[in-house]
Amino acid sequence: MKIEPIYASSEKKDDVYRLLNLVHSMAGSLSVAKSCGWELKETCTMPPEYVLTVWTNGIVDVKAETRHGVHEYSMYAVEV
Repeated sequence: MKIEPIYASSEKKDDVYRLLNLVHSMAGSLSVAKSCGWELKETCTMPPEYVLTVWTNGIVDVKAETRHGVHEYSMYAVEV
């Protein structure tokens, strides 16, 4: 089964944006709780204009980027 990547931006706060926002938040919380296999894969901060966080569970990566106040989320399959 192929996992299709999905993407959303705060410029259009639709259902996909809200879903990815929730998944990103959940992945971070589960990582701190050391449950369900989520962990921090990448992070980068260059204040004030850029922040990147990528959470992974080994199946999918959930990426959040903020550039100049615009939040972008994506979820895609982990490359093997």
